[in-house]
Amino acid sequence: ITATPRIKVAVIDTGVDAGHEDLNAVINTTYSGFVDGEGYVRTGGITDSDGHGTHVCGIIAAEYGNSAGGAGVASVSASNDNVDIIAIDAYDEDEESFFSSDVAIAIYYARLKDARLINMSLTGPGKDTIVEEQIEAAYYSNDDIDSDGDGDGNILCICAAGNEHTDAMRTPSDVEETISVMASSGTATHGSGSIDNSYSNYGYEKDILAPGTKILSTTRNNSYATWSGTSMAAPVVTAVAAMVLSANSSLGPREIKNILYSTAGDSFGIYTGYGKVDAQEAVNAAIALRPSDDPEATEATEILLNRSTMRLAVDAERSLEYKIEPASAANTSVTWSSNNSSVAAVEVDEETGKTTGIITGINPGNATITATITTTA
Repeated sequence: ITATPRIKVAVIDTGVDAGHEDLNAVINTTYSGFVDGEGYVRTGGITDSDGHGTHVCGIIAAEYGNSAGGAGVASVSASNDNVDIIAIDAYDEDEESFFSSDVAIAIYYARLKDARLINMSLTGPGKDTIVEEQIEAAYYSNDDIDSDGDGDGNILCICAAGNEHTDAMRTPSDVEETISVMASSGTATHGSGSIDNSYSNYGYEKDILAPGTKILSTTRNNSYATWSGTSMAAPVVTAVAAMVLSANSSLGPREIKNILYSTAGDSFGIYTGYGKVDAQEAVNAAIALRPSDDPEATEATEILLNRSTMRLAVDAERSLEYKIEPASAANTSVTWSSNNSSVAAVEVDEETGKTTGIITGINPGNATITATITTTA
């Protein structure tokens, strides 16, 4: 019998009712805390002034088998040991909003505490460089701040797409390194449905679909409530990602993305992303990718981009998302190229020297962007 690790999931939100009857076994009260307004996260005495953060935490990992309330998506056994939630209150109660600087501090703190996943059920309009830089630093293994000193970033941020029923840019959901989650009004049935047209945002920058309408979960003071929104859909995907990591803790953020996308559906649509998240298939793919003394690598057979054409203004940037088929493919690293870099250039990461899926418009004209994956054959 192989023990599975307890996955640290940071929930950056309005805090949490850590003493809730359905959450007290899964909240890490030692690390949970609040942004103090002076650039630090203070631990101890965390509360939830709104109830939103408590609802999100319950969707991820409300206790199973305790004869109270319900069970979170990642609470699949009576041991309740899949997830260790670090709740970080970045909410300004007076302003009833999240400030960019506080969210960035919370992301940085999650990195310090070795979180593997960060759930952010919050959005703001347009591009936010402060938050984006912290998301990128969390995603890539490019600095030396984590507690064991090995320099791993290795953190995937999963974000709500927003509830304005628009395809306009939102942060943090539309940052390339995140997973942006749209909300459906239907059940969790694989491959079914589309966004809830009464509120969910949509578009090419959104990635995946999950149930988000009339979701029952925990709220303050040992209570329960049914809420709707992409805020409820994002923690469904976060919980599935936690199960994927519990099944195979060696996976990196890009591999987790690919597993979730490739097991969710067969195509891409602006109202579905790559499809509706499928927990069982995602976990099965993670198991297939477990390290082995005698590995039999599954070769990639197909790359599917989230769009075939794109209009891009001069000096504007836009990202191309992709998935590799099959979900158990051993290599998910893609090389990007432009056949006319004087018209559209592909970004090169300064740390790794590798090309990314971010495209910049240089001059008027046409260019073809190609994504290539190298197999072992």
